[in-house]
Amino acid sequence: MKFAITIPCFKSEKYIAETLQGIAEQGESLNKVEEIVLGDDCSPDHTWEKAKEFWGNRTPALRLYRNTKNCGEMINVNSMVASLPKHVEWFFHMHGDNIPLPKWCETLHLCKMHLSLSFLFLALYL
Repeated sequence: MKFAITIPCFKSEKYIAETLQGIAEQGESLNKVEEIVLGDDCSPDHTWEKAKEFWGNRTPALRLYRNTKNCGEMINVNSMVASLPKHVEWFFHMHGDNIPLPKWCETLHLCKMHLSLSFLFLALYL
């Protein structure tokens, strides 16, 4: 089963590299991730450039979208989800200022594989 990670963002320049670093450090569980989709909702800062520069040619591929006008969070999210390849069955959703903890991706994958769920929500506040 292939997964994707969606990251809507707006003015996330301050955190986007740390968010992507947290994803990059997920280890073997990233092998199950088909792609990462980052949707920048016309940020006036350097979110787009920082994300592109940080991720480079890592795998899985980072697909970047930049809206030409600010559409709001829901339209941005819906556009990213609609753009996912048909063979992607499940996606992990986080925001451009979320920093994933170690084993975040593995935990979500295990929950999906071992629980009969159509929706899973996990939140952790430190």
